[in-house]
Amino acid sequence: MEKIDLNNYEAYFLDFMEGSLSAEEKHDLFTFLEAHPELKNEFELDFGEMALFPVTITFENKAELKIDEADLIISIFNFESLSSTIFFWFLANQLFRSYKLDT
Repeated sequence: MEKIDLNNYEAYFLDFMEGSLSAEEKHDLFTFLEAHPELKNEFELDFGEMALFPVTITFENKAELKIDEADLIISIFNFESLSSTIFFWFLANQLFRSYKLDT
């Protein structure tokens, strides 16, 4: 990388953030920042102490989210019953058609 100056300092800032600067380049960056205090403030604002903190979200009405299986329109029992009924009518229809074709 070329020597840090006012035309390429932003690239150094980004490389510092990504952790891709060598020890010598870091030294050059901090020396440059000491010589340019206005950029040092920008650097500290943009890349100073950064930390991610998890946001704790609590939902106090968890009981309202739970659904009683009896309240469902189609429960597992009803679905099995419904599928059996549909299968029965499908077979009945097939038998009726084959009977009708034979006669």
